[in-house]
Amino acid sequence: MWIAEGFVQHEEKGKGLYELGEYYFNELINKSLTQPVYDMYEAIIESFRVHDMVLDLVHSISSEENFVTMLINEHNASQEKKVHRLILLQSNTDHAIPCARMNMLQVRSVAAFSLAFNLMPALGTFRVLRVLDLKSCHLSQGCDLKHLGNLFHLRYLGIGSTYRAQLPDDVGNLRYLQTLDVVGSLFLSLPSTVVQLRHLMCLRIDQSTRVPNGIGSLTSLEEFSTLYICDDSMNISEELCHLTELRVLGIFLFPAENVTLGKSLVMSLCKLQKVQSLIIWATGGECNFDAWVAPRHLRRLQLQCCWFSRLPDWVNSSLQDLSSLRISVRELH
Repeated sequence: MWIAEGFVQHEEKGKGLYELGEYYFNELINKSLTQPVYDMYEAIIESFRVHDMVLDLVHSISSEENFVTMLINEHNASQEKKVHRLILLQSNTDHAIPCARMNMLQVRSVAAFSLAFNLMPALGTFRVLRVLDLKSCHLSQGCDLKHLGNLFHLRYLGIGSTYRAQLPDDVGNLRYLQTLDVVGSLFLSLPSTVVQLRHLMCLRIDQSTRVPNGIGSLTSLEEFSTLYICDDSMNISEELCHLTELRVLGIFLFPAENVTLGKSLVMSLCKLQKVQSLIIWATGGECNFDAWVAPRHLRRLQLQCCWFSRLPDWVNSSLQDLSSLRISVRELH
């Protein structure tokens, strides 16, 4: 979202936008403005939170600077104030509250929380929207996304767990889209137009969601989870090698006992030298990973039903950033 709104703009030497954003997060942690929340193994940061006192300060400054407008009910909807970032919070009313009195022409970011979607203006009212986050909203209840493809400036689209049957085909019109997050929506497949999103940096889908042929054209991808690979998607496995900018990759492999499919996957993975996090869930057999050599900046490796004959040499020699490792070894010396 920071990248989508332009808060992280200029790449530094050796650092892309995502890595620069991570550096900003670390700076906030070091200054005790944010607090990291780790997973059960105390190895991976899963989320961030702020102290109540910091939250009060954030609210105060946001109000003074007109940085964020929180819409809870019609009483705090202002005709005069220009809205740049809109947050829709759950209303106590049972009916929809129109936002007609608010000027939406300059809104750059919209985030709705669960049942607050009844406050949502029509998508056609937005002209310069960069961020649209509707995760966990019940979009199937009277929601119309037919104008989604007209949000030409959109960089971030989050519609996970929204109970929709399918992603609109005109999502391919969002040529500047950088992040597409549909996790939890359980789409059977993504529309074929997704391969037109050449600026896409982050694609998050469910492990059962099929991707279209041509996914190898998304060469700007830095995060891809979770990619479903099966017997009839051999070409998807082969196209994976073109996504050389990937830093975060999750794969669901079925069946793992397909030797040809496994070899194709390993060959593609060997060409992804920027990967920092690799998680593979395999089922329907086991896959031999002896031919794979880890990238030197790997931080996290988790392989399920994928095995090595012995402990790979690269575990001891080259991985200085490795913090989380879960692999299977047939024979340990």
